[in-house]
Amino acid sequence: MIEIKKIKARKVYNSRGEETIEVEVWAGEGYGRAAAPAGKSKGGKEVTYYPVGGVDESIKLINNELSKKLVGFDALNQEAVEDL
Repeated sequence: MIEIKKIKARKVYNSRGEETIEVEVWAGEGYGRAAAPAGKSKGGKEVTYYPVGGVDESIKLINNELSKKLVGFDALNQEAVEDL
């Protein structure tokens, strides 16, 4: 098991200068960072880029609620993470 130890989200800007989210995850002996990309053209059936409240509200949700639920999870158990 590789236990998730800490999750931290923050606002960054993509190559077009638009706001997006970057998340850092500390698990086991490692650390990873990823940003949420967004395509310029969007189809009619694509999911909303960010929910009501935009990037700032999403960051609050990650940092204040989701991270508390994920700390302690096995980072290799994708199914358990998705079921959350």
